[in-house]
Amino acid sequence: MIEQHHAVRPTHKYSSPCLDRVEQNELANTLKEVIFIERDTESAKIDLALKSDFNLVDAFRIFDTRGVGFITSQDLVDGLRMNLDFGEFCPDDIYMFFKRYDRSGRGRITFNEFNEAVLPFSQEYAGLVTDRPEYYLRRGHDYRRFFNCDTRMEFQELWKVIFRGERAIEILREQISKRPYLDFRAAFRCIDKDGDELIRSWELRDFLADSGFYATERELQGLMYRLDHLANGRVTQEKFSEALTPKLTQH
Repeated sequence: MIEQHHAVRPTHKYSSPCLDRVEQNELANTLKEVIFIERDTESAKIDLALKSDFNLVDAFRIFDTRGVGFITSQDLVDGLRMNLDFGEFCPDDIYMFFKRYDRSGRGRITFNEFNEAVLPFSQEYAGLVTDRPEYYLRRGHDYRRFFNCDTRMEFQELWKVIFRGERAIEILREQISKRPYLDFRAAFRCIDKDGDELIRSWELRDFLADSGFYATERELQGLMYRLDHLANGRVTQEKFSEALTPKLTQH
């Protein structure tokens, strides 16, 4: 007779209850909307990555025209308007972009942080871009002529999708923060099924499945990309709460 072994999960360490069913469904709906937003952004990043002349060095220098290795909010505004001929944004869009990607909080986006913003999280597509050397920078400094027409249009579209996505995420944050019975600590406990005070991809998958939404691996990857900016596969209570807290009220 074959002995069967069953995995035993750790006993849950939390003493206080998690959310009631209504609030769990609201949290699940919010996370589903985040998945859809990240899916649209990833699609725009992939479309740009497939343009054979798009590369990271030239893209960054459209904004870092001084060649100092970082861009400020004014550099981003000037690069979008003057070098990319794109003006579909407002000051709040710039603020939220920096709020997400400026890890040091010093008002500077480094080359690596910029790459995180424009590269697909899907490695098969990101690799297409990271393997390409610069092209236009070696042929002059007329940034308005960097990339061919189709590539510039895809780059403009990406910025449109990024800003639209951040605005939509902020609306979701505002909505969920106004629910009096939805506490972020309790929400975290509902997802953290093994009680180790960390959320992993499989726990998000199970939580969403309990609400009738069966996320694909790529969709979960997009959700983790939003929640886990360190890309270590784990989300702490602090980072979870930070991701769901409105940003413009801090402005």
